[in-house]
Amino acid sequence: MSNPDSPMKISVVMAAYNAEPWLVETIDSILQQTYPHFELLIVNDGSSDRSGEIIDEYAARDQRVKPIHHPNWGLCASLNHAIGLARHEWIARMDADDLMMPNRFERQVAFVQEHPDVTVSATLAHIIDSQGNLHWKTSTDLVDRAAYERYRRENRIMPLYHNT
Repeated sequence: MSNPDSPMKISVVMAAYNAEPWLVETIDSILQQTYPHFELLIVNDGSSDRSGEIIDEYAARDQRVKPIHHPNWGLCASLNHAIGLARHEWIARMDADDLMMPNRFERQVAFVQEHPDVTVSATLAHIIDSQGNLHWKTSTDLVDRAAYERYRRENRIMPLYHNT
């Protein structure tokens, strides 16, 4: 367990397979977080495009970026590999074509520190297409214990988006 006097540290894990069209914007959105205490483990999952080169370029410029290169193992195996190499207690997951709001970690860390019984923290999401058009936003109705219990009783889907 981490020292309560030190900042909460996060290991961000991401797998990239032929993600060149989105990778720069995705990595930039992570590195521009207002909360600075994280490492970014990016798996180049056997890409045949420039994904591996882009990852290496970022690693050369920013010590928080940890490149991992291997043949195409698939998403789950690649993420599990990155999690196995993670140095921090908290894991954040990203897809290579997703973006983070700049204060995501800051807000999640504040919430977890205010609620020490929390073991999983998720975010809301804006679902956009490749042209940047907003299709829908996730709901905020599941933000308290009573709402959670109601969802559970009704066997409704728990809206835990993968950018957790």
